[in-house]
Amino acid sequence: MKPDFTKYDVEDFVSDESFVSWVNNRDSEFWARFVQDHPEKRDQIALAEKLVGALTQKEVALSQRAKAGTWNKIEKSISGTSIVRRLFIAASVAAACLAVFYVTGLGTQSQNVILANNGKEAKEEVLPDQSIVVLTPGATLEYDAETYMSDRKVALKGRAFFEVQKGSPFAVTTHQGTVEVLGTSFDVDAMSGNFQVVCYTGKVRVSHMDTKVLLTPGEQTAFGKNEQNKEPFDLPANLQPDWISSYLAFENESLENVIREIENAYNVQVEVEPSLLNGVKHSGHVVKDDIEKALTSITWPHHLTFELEGDVVKIVNKVD
Repeated sequence: MKPDFTKYDVEDFVSDESFVSWVNNRDSEFWARFVQDHPEKRDQIALAEKLVGALTQKEVALSQRAKAGTWNKIEKSISGTSIVRRLFIAASVAAACLAVFYVTGLGTQSQNVILANNGKEAKEEVLPDQSIVVLTPGATLEYDAETYMSDRKVALKGRAFFEVQKGSPFAVTTHQGTVEVLGTSFDVDAMSGNFQVVCYTGKVRVSHMDTKVLLTPGEQTAFGKNEQNKEPFDLPANLQPDWISSYLAFENESLENVIREIENAYNVQVEVEPSLLNGVKHSGHVVKDDIEKALTSITWPHHLTFELEGDVVKIVNKVD
């Protein structure tokens, strides 16, 4: 006899194999119709989806970072517990790696998820459709848990790298403009007044004010003071921006931009007299695991020195 799904609570949903399969694969027309036909169950279904997704997302994220051993220990420690218990534990583990906030709107069914990287290194998160986003320090990403799977819209503050699963259109909105794709990988820099988009795979459509630009792999665009430039760049072998790896690479880059990258990578504030940066170009590699080495590598060649006090860096002329 088929169960009465209208009487299901959250635990019943996450314990139902067909429901779990639908959350992970969207392979059931029944559950899609059920959600539409029973709006009174949407809040419970939304919570059940997040619990199911928590386990799936964390398994993917850990495997991608070669942390299978850690997950195996977690699995062994919870063997014999119910699927609901496992999902709650998985959700807790995911939250420990990246700050995650759920904001429920009063009087509405909107439930926003905010991913915030408060650390000093890049952080990776897996979205409900298995798309991957890597956030720089200080960056935040927000989406509506209720509508994400249907509209795939996210709001970005800061800078992030995306690897988007193929499917329905995927949109990233920022204060400066919007990036729309189907399935691709790209880097969006929306820090301060900067708005730059770099395409690594697929195609990306960038909208800024009244201007729209289509990017293909190996193309980038930047907007500033209503001016826009589209230019090619050399695709790296790993098809990812340098800031994700263990170092930053610069070639004849303005020292002002290099310092901004250092601020993003280490989540620090750099104070420097603008006259010291005028016309100064920098080339070389900057390590990302040691801020003092990084600061030395960008100041010493230009006869500058620095003072590091907490999260504030002061760059001044070197005294010989």
